[in-house]
Amino acid sequence: MSVFIIRHAKSVANEENLYGTDKPLSPEGEMQARRSGLKVLIKPDFIFTSTLTRAFQTAKLLYPDAQEIKCLSLFNEINFGELEGKEINPIVDKQITIKPELIKEWYHGDDIWERAKAAKELLDRFEACFEKDVTVVVVLHGTLFEAMLHLVNGGKTKIWDEPDCYLKNCQAFDWSAFIANPEENPAKFKIDSDKIVSFDGGANYEK
Repeated sequence: MSVFIIRHAKSVANEENLYGTDKPLSPEGEMQARRSGLKVLIKPDFIFTSTLTRAFQTAKLLYPDAQEIKCLSLFNEINFGELEGKEINPIVDKQITIKPELIKEWYHGDDIWERAKAAKELLDRFEACFEKDVTVVVVLHGTLFEAMLHLVNGGKTKIWDEPDCYLKNCQAFDWSAFIANPEENPAKFKIDSDKIVSFDGGANYEK
């Protein structure tokens, strides 16, 4: 079985530089998803998204002919508590980059590691539920994704502070190949919508 994670396309909150908040895709984000080459590179048998608007919209625009898209709250973005909907503050960003636990301790948001663990365990359970030749796409969010990477590679990656671990809007990541090769640089498993990448030890993407 192959699992691919896709970060949602650009949202209104991304453009307004806000923490969290359930805002829809921006016009640019809608165009980004419609024009994405991911629909050609990754052809899923099953599609899952978070319950947040921007993730579901991205999935619908990427795969308009999909018969079913399942929305699961376990894939929702980390809730930033009192920071939700506020403009991103560089000082606060630095604090929570050094210690992500402050999202819960200071701002009464989610426990970032608890949320990441639950999402990762759900992906692990997919292995037991789907046949080997099945392809699954999960559309989710940037902070949750980076926290999941952190758990898999034993804390070698830092949240928000590692360019190689950052997913751009509407960028994909070969989760299954990464799980099989967790010592590799995560950047090797990224898949851009406008180009095809390959890497040693994982899948090869060809037109």
